[in-house]
Amino acid sequence: MSKQNARIHAQNLANFGVLPLVFVKPEDYERIEAGQTVRLDEVRHRLAEGRELHAEVDGGKLVFAVRHCLSPRQVEQVLKGGLINWMRDALAQRT
Repeated sequence: MSKQNARIHAQNLANFGVLPLVFVKPEDYERIEAGQTVRLDEVRHRLAEGRELHAEVDGGKLVFAVRHCLSPRQVEQVLKGGLINWMRDALAQRT
């Protein structure tokens, strides 16, 4: 998670199956400290619906919203584990 992602950086993360998330409220970035655990719930469901995700810090002591700027195809890639897995599955369906 970050305050912002450059388009090419977000694309590179998606290619490797990493979900590039940004804070809906940039000031939430300052509320997280090193060593805290962040948990995301219902990731697949929320991505499929294009909704914001809710992040919980240290078991719900802090909850904030994050979002992504991915296209539907990029979301598919992330859910498949990255571009290579997505391409492999797409090619397998064509044969």
